[in-house]
Amino acid sequence: MGPLPRTVELFYDVLSPYSWLGFEILCRYQNIWNINLQLRPSLITGIMKDSGNKPPGLLPRKGLYMANDLKLLRHHLQIPIHFPKDFLSVMLEKGEESGM
Repeated sequence: MGPLPRTVELFYDVLSPYSWLGFEILCRYQNIWNINLQLRPSLITGIMKDSGNKPPGLLPRKGLYMANDLKLLRHHLQIPIHFPKDFLSVMLEKGEESGM
């Protein structure tokens, strides 16, 4: 009998592609890493508002960096990520609360 599994909490937001990557990786390796995965929904817009930060879609340099970073991560991790053509309008109109 091996060691007891550790609990890992994933605080995620449905609008965050990085949350999706974290979810996929933790699900992929949870048996190998011997973890119990606990999903904790969170609202990144509230965190950004409280910290004075802005989403990458509203800051051109952050948006370009994120697009390139996600392209590299998608290839390296072999996790499909597809954005709607009108991502910003989908994000602003539907928001994260309806997705949660």
